[in-house]
Amino acid sequence: MLVNKRVTSGDFNILRFLFPNFDIIMETNIPDSPKSPAIYLGNPASIEPFTDRYSKAGQDYIVMSRASEIDLNDRRILANIIFEKYRNATLPKYLDEFIDEIPQDEFIEAVKIKWVTGRWVITEFKNEVNFLNLVESLNKSKYEFIKIYFDSLKANKPYILESSMLTFLIKAKNKTYKGSSFLYRKKLTLYTGKKLDNTLNAIENALEYNIDNPELRLLNLLISIQDSSKNSQ
Repeated sequence: MLVNKRVTSGDFNILRFLFPNFDIIMETNIPDSPKSPAIYLGNPASIEPFTDRYSKAGQDYIVMSRASEIDLNDRRILANIIFEKYRNATLPKYLDEFIDEIPQDEFIEAVKIKWVTGRWVITEFKNEVNFLNLVESLNKSKYEFIKIYFDSLKANKPYILESSMLTFLIKAKNKTYKGSSFLYRKKLTLYTGKKLDNTLNAIENALEYNIDNPELRLLNLLISIQDSSKNSQ
């Protein structure tokens, strides 16, 4: 997808990593008869002579240019290129949703590993994604919340979600962020002050009902948290 294209990237090193066998060519050293593929980093005025010579020689090339066909500064574009290398796979939905939350250094490292091994190593939030969506839904309308609630139950048992929610709020209360994923930490920091106090009170009241059905108990717990959040605004 990148070969024989003009590419924009704020980090040349990523291209160098993806194509280690490509020569680095400037406007001063464009060969008359190219013998190997290359990445062009030179003056834009010399792009046409460069591409002409490499095309005629049947050699692959990549041009670094502000006027480009592919913007590798867009994480989704870069990630899709990496995933497409293996079985024409597309960017997983969970990753597409949270890709902007990944710290840049971790994202680039994951891209490099995926390119070489075919394995995406940032999976820490894959198992959390349903739970974090559920946490986020507490700030939405009842309709959106109920929809996400039932979607979450398709992926996780209610007692697991209940335990995860209680653990989440205990960590928020104790400010226990160490060992948590960056996405998890981001959600934790939203529960502070009055909002956290109201939420903890709501949980205490909800648990007094002693509901045996795990799904109804979880639903009652979450609705209590959602209502308490509105009172905190």
